[in-house]
Amino acid sequence: MKAFFVGKPKSFSILLGAAGKRFDEVIIVEDVSLGRSEVDSNKYFASRKILVDSNFRCNEFLIENYEEGDYLFSFDNFLVFNPYVCEIFLGKSYNFHPSPLPFYAGINSISWGLLNNEEWWGYTVHRIAPKVDGGEIVFQEVFSLSKDSTQCSIMQYCLLGGLKVMLSVVAGKSFKKSEHIEDYEIRKEVYYRGFSDRPSPNDIALSNKLYEDIRPLSQAKKWQW
Repeated sequence: MKAFFVGKPKSFSILLGAAGKRFDEVIIVEDVSLGRSEVDSNKYFASRKILVDSNFRCNEFLIENYEEGDYLFSFDNFLVFNPYVCEIFLGKSYNFHPSPLPFYAGINSISWGLLNNEEWWGYTVHRIAPKVDGGEIVFQEVFSLSKDSTQCSIMQYCLLGGLKVMLSVVAGKSFKKSEHIEDYEIRKEVYYRGFSDRPSPNDIALSNKLYEDIRPLSQAKKWQW
């Protein structure tokens, strides 16, 4: 039984030790799209590690190497899994997302939330499904934002919380579910934001947040499919 980890090894290195105790083989599929390569990532434990720079290469590798009973974990990952990969890993795949899904699916979610002056936020661990960030929610923590909250502080809180939950998932342990965002007031409707989505100059001008917090929303990125 194998465990595939897709994303940046530096972000999920803490999970690999737990995976090594549960799975016969641990494979890192490192996301190097958008120049995200990490020169020191070889130091992280894994049976194998490959570099992929596109959705196609990622999905191709997973399909070619899948065996019944394998698991798929996605953390700090921009790559998108195709419907067939979602099907073969059905019930055995998990993704971390730093927003209170179903709100703010997609890219730069925290910056979008700050731009919209949200008072509540959250992070989510969910099953991987053909609809990006649309799979069954298995855990979600919701918390209030203060006037001093920044993109950096929110992301750090989400990452640490997400790692704790994913650690339990990887180790095959149970965890306590939290309240869902539907129980709280959220300003914006459900939508997905991609790399090409940008706020208007007027929206940015009216924002009461620091430029550093919403800068990702105005930076164009080249995406390799």
